[in-house]
Amino acid sequence: MSGRGTSFAGDFRRLWAGQTISQLGSQITPLVLPLIAIGELDADNAAVAALVTAQFLPFLLLGLPAGVWVDRLPRRSVLIVCDVGRALVLLTVPAAFLADAVSMPLLYAVACLQGAFTVFFDVAYQTYLPEIVATEHLADANGKLELSRSGAQIAGPGLAGLLVSALRAPLVLVVDALSYLLSAVFLWRIRTRSPAPQRATGQRLFKEIGAALRWIFRNRALAPLVICLALLNFFSGGIMYSLLIPYAVRELGMSAGTAGLLLGLSNVGFVAGALLASRLGRRFGADRCMVGAVALNVVGLGLLPLASGAYAGAVFVVGMALGWFGTVVFNIHQVTLRQTITPAAMLGRVNASIRFVIWGVIPLGATTGGFLTERAGLRATFWIAAVGGVLGLLVITFGTLTRPAAPAERADQTDAERHIPA
Repeated sequence: MSGRGTSFAGDFRRLWAGQTISQLGSQITPLVLPLIAIGELDADNAAVAALVTAQFLPFLLLGLPAGVWVDRLPRRSVLIVCDVGRALVLLTVPAAFLADAVSMPLLYAVACLQGAFTVFFDVAYQTYLPEIVATEHLADANGKLELSRSGAQIAGPGLAGLLVSALRAPLVLVVDALSYLLSAVFLWRIRTRSPAPQRATGQRLFKEIGAALRWIFRNRALAPLVICLALLNFFSGGIMYSLLIPYAVRELGMSAGTAGLLLGLSNVGFVAGALLASRLGRRFGADRCMVGAVALNVVGLGLLPLASGAYAGAVFVVGMALGWFGTVVFNIHQVTLRQTITPAAMLGRVNASIRFVIWGVIPLGATTGGFLTERAGLRATFWIAAVGGVLGLLVITFGTLTRPAAPAERADQTDAERHIPA
């Protein structure tokens, strides 16, 4: 990237290549784990929803201290260890299948351990990016990474559906494990090294966490974004996402392969969002762009409980595509905002604290979804989640559009001015 030299451009390409491969594989596991539970173990809807609870529980248990530890460790090393760890964890499922030992406790353990590695990976990943990409290129870099994610979300579920049709579901997880190992190889080839990490001071752990949380919720630019994301993730990420496969298979009558293919097709919204996010931000401004993106997300996911009859597949695809478009546009701008206005010395803690809040609610939402579906049914549960998403839209609308422009967002602020001690 310009301004940082050829090595930095090469390092970003390595990071981008590794994540493109890893993201493709990562779209397989969220589809395959529920299919293993349904097809191999005949699990009920609540048990399937509990898989999402297990996957995101580490965000509640480890989310806050992860930021402090990442600020004290070399980011690149954290990323490599987490990729290798996720690969090894996933390989236990096909190994257990070959030994006729697959069980729900094993799936819960795998989901939880994979989630734990993901907590550290994601915090280190978002903290490492500003070290290898110039500030003026962060939005474009995030857009490229989201474009890879969107492409993976189009190809991944369809690939998973095809693989499940050809192989037993547990064996498909080998593909995801290989993608993590390839990602680790690309990360290992990155030459940029993080600045010297802070010295470990265990007695300051909770003080540092508290400082990051106070900084976030006193910041008029970040606070409404975090609250909005928490609400959306509880209702859509927790309730809807945890029940998406059971809803498609059991309520809409789709086969596993069809569900995967339609999910892949719906992710065209990710591609469109990644391609247009920067242009929309320049045209309408980041704040209005984020509000509009959340509105599209809420409308799109609100279509899902309407899916029925001959047009169920079409409504499902359109609703998911609108939801994904809104999600990716919003994420690009909100991640770029917090990378830009947060002091570098506390960026790991801030990223971890935000992820603790916005991802930590997902297991709560998944548990709630499992409870609701056993009492009200899948479609009624999706209606509750769709209505609940409106709360997030209200928060982002009034919290963002009614505040004055944040001084920290001015474009002429230099890297040196942003990178002040916490």
